[in-house]
Amino acid sequence: MLQIAISDNQITLSEAKAILRTITEEVFFAIISQAGLTRRWHPQKHSTSQKTLNLLLSRREIKEVLASAKILLKSLKYEGLLHINPELVPIIKNRNKLLNQEKSESVLKLDKLLNGKRTIWDITLEMKMSLEVITHSLYSFEKLGLINFLKVEDWLPPSEKFHLPAIEKSVDKVKIACIDDSYSTGFLLDKILKPLGYEILHIQNPIKGLALLEECKPDLIFLDLIMPKVSGYTICKFLRKTTTFQDIPIVFFSTQDSIIDRTRARIVGANDYLYKSYDPEKIVEVLEKYVNPKHSTNDLKSTLGQTYDLTFMAVGS
Repeated sequence: MLQIAISDNQITLSEAKAILRTITEEVFFAIISQAGLTRRWHPQKHSTSQKTLNLLLSRREIKEVLASAKILLKSLKYEGLLHINPELVPIIKNRNKLLNQEKSESVLKLDKLLNGKRTIWDITLEMKMSLEVITHSLYSFEKLGLINFLKVEDWLPPSEKFHLPAIEKSVDKVKIACIDDSYSTGFLLDKILKPLGYEILHIQNPIKGLALLEECKPDLIFLDLIMPKVSGYTICKFLRKTTTFQDIPIVFFSTQDSIIDRTRARIVGANDYLYKSYDPEKIVEVLEKYVNPKHSTNDLKSTLGQTYDLTFMAVGS
């Protein structure tokens, strides 16, 4: 996916390598945090293009990332914060009390980020602060009873899932994925669709959220057009090249609505294009166009009329 983003000039090689270093550090940290692990080297040969080789981290870079992860682990251990796993998801328990404690810019930004959808790793990237500083602040808030920590399920690749007992998918829940860097978009879709029985997965970072998308296997994907680092066109093109997502309906959801945007969306494989008016009936209408309807049209209009008496404002594209 990073290679596609580079080829489409959405990100530079140095930006892609920075993303790889961040992900690698998280993986190394998780590994070295475990006690009693042994290692075994399994060399494998893959046919790799020169562009992919340029993207891969060198041995020196890998050593640097590993050293950084070790220093980070040692620092957290020294501060007595090792029990707070950076893969935990902090969520506000008492918002008013949190804001009354301190109204600094950092706390106000944390207030928006602690929505139960971001890990501590994600928050450090958003805040552009060190893991130690963020963890220390969160620990202070936890001691004051202002936040809780949630544990997220580990993602298992298909090869691992093959060895697990089959889990029956609920026939009543239709899964809708929303790939959009704006929190407001996911929040509003959740408000509109959840009462109708839909399950909403909001992915704000499409590159890091690909594994989650693979695990969820949504019945339909709402896709933003303009996002940091990578465009919706690039994401759509990548998904259509992936077996898992070749047949899943993809609907662009954007404030940009020119004939060029709609045409290009079709070219990269989108099924439909919806302007971000946040009209509940239009959103449900496009959903029912591609997902098996569970309600009659009259039932839907009745439910929407009873549930929503809101004025929706368009947020970023």
